[in-house]
Amino acid sequence: MLDLYAADEDFEFLSALAEKLIVPHIRYTPQRVSVAGHIRDQFGIDLRREPLGDLPVRMAAHLNLGADLPFKTVLGRFVERELETRSTDAALFLTEYPVGGDEPCARLAPGTVAVLNRFELPVDGIEVVHGYEDEPDRAAFVERARAVDLYDDEPALAWKAIDAGRVPAGSVGLGIGIERLCMAASGIKDITVFQQSPQF
Repeated sequence: MLDLYAADEDFEFLSALAEKLIVPHIRYTPQRVSVAGHIRDQFGIDLRREPLGDLPVRMAAHLNLGADLPFKTVLGRFVERELETRSTDAALFLTEYPVGGDEPCARLAPGTVAVLNRFELPVDGIEVVHGYEDEPDRAAFVERARAVDLYDDEPALAWKAIDAGRVPAGSVGLGIGIERLCMAASGIKDITVFQQSPQF
């Protein structure tokens, strides 16, 4: 995994950087797909202007899942089944994820109610890169992270470093699975071909 962070940059910078790093190595031009837009079309809920409301229950029913499953699990399966499958013989830039998923530290998109500045890029069914703009509002971040049971030592340490002035609150970051990028670039579907040799 290649992890990359940039201080004092925004989501548009990060998206452009991800494309610059990835597109020369894949066979497809990524198509931008809004997860929030797909949810609006499917359920009639515009997360740019309104909260989740009963979306978790309706989405679980749509997928024939139990209503007691956490929304982050339901949302993950929804994106996997409804959107990531469209990346067969294609590349998708999935953007505008709703709040309540497994990246609570992503910034709430300015001017929206329930959309995060987060993206994933699956290529031919393989997630190659993901990234997001960090939430600079500590209270909002902590509330969202605790709501999905993802507030632990790591974010607490990050905020300690921010408070001490060692790192900026405003940053963006992405992760690229190098072995997955090699799979997408070569068309080889066996990930073991690109994993570390036994000596490591």
